[in-house]
Amino acid sequence: MALLSWEPASKAGALLGRAKVKLPNGLEIARIGLFQRADGVRWAQLPSEIMRDAEGQPLKDDHGKIRYQTAICWSTSALQDRFSEALFALVEASAGTAGEARQQAPAVAQPKNPGLARVSRRGAGPTHRVETGPDLPPLASLVNAALAAARCKAKRRAAQ
Repeated sequence: MALLSWEPASKAGALLGRAKVKLPNGLEIARIGLFQRADGVRWAQLPSEIMRDAEGQPLKDDHGKIRYQTAICWSTSALQDRFSEALFALVEASAGTAGEARQQAPAVAQPKNPGLARVSRRGAGPTHRVETGPDLPPLASLVNAALAAARCKAKRRAAQ
């Protein structure tokens, strides 16, 4: 996976910024949100859009927060966690700690498994790559799993 761009968020809050990556199979994913809660929990969220009612108004949950939907998602939380940690490693290798660009952001904790990914800088420019360890499946397998999960989710929605 290669980091194509990183744009820090300008406002205080859980959103640290947005990244664009290119997967080994050539697929580019833009607008991936990198988030961190006040308690240090952090994650990368694939692009999503606001859910709207028939009149075009945003739908809200029981707590009054706007609801979002995504076209693709990871089939397991382990895959989601691995993708998040790999993306944070890329951003931190490129721009330092993901929260440093925003002075309001708390310090970002190190990944739970620092051996999860090796980050290498290849050639000149802002592109960085993550090489997965021997005990982890290739990223293409993760993407295929995410696409399969999206197809399953779409079938379930259509059946409802």
